[in-house]
Amino acid sequence: MTNSVIRSNDPHCADTKAVENDVMDGERYGPVFMRAARYIVRVYNRHLADMLLTASQHAILEALGKSGPIALQDLADELVVERSALQRTLQPLKKTGLVRSLTDSNERRRPLYQLTDEGRSLLESSAARVCSAEAEIEQLFDRSDIPAVRDGLVPVANAFREKVESIS
Repeated sequence: MTNSVIRSNDPHCADTKAVENDVMDGERYGPVFMRAARYIVRVYNRHLADMLLTASQHAILEALGKSGPIALQDLADELVVERSALQRTLQPLKKTGLVRSLTDSNERRRPLYQLTDEGRSLLESSAARVCSAEAEIEQLFDRSDIPAVRDGLVPVANAFREKVESIS
C-alpha cells in the first residue's frame, strides 16, 4: 500500500492538516470496524445456519424475547436498523411462525411484534450455537482484551438509541 496523504478541512477529523495512511496500519477506523463487523456477522451466520437463522434474524428474536410486544419503529431503533430492512428480515420469521404481529389497542394501524412460543423455543435452543460463535470470535483476541473491546464499543452501539430517545 502506498503511503498517500488524505487531507481534510473537517475540524472533527483527528488531524486536520493530513491523515497519513499509516493510521491503524494503513486504514481509517470506519473501514476496519465495518470489515470486522461483517466478519463477526459471518461467524454468527455460520453457527446459526443449521437452525435456518441468520444473525440478523437471531438479533430480532433476542430483542423480542427481552421486550415483549413492540412497534416496528421501536424495534428498528433498538436494533439500530432501517425500518424497511427490519420488515424484510421479519417476513420469514412471521411465515415460519417464530414471530407474530398483533394490533396495537391504542393505535389500530400500528402493528406490534411479539415472539411466539415456537420463536422462544428456537431462541433458547440457539444459545449453544451463539456461545460457539462467541468462542470462535474470542479466539481472535487476547482473552483479557475482550471485556475492554466490548465495553469500548457499548457507547458506540448505544449512541443512536440515545439520540432517538432525546428526540422523542
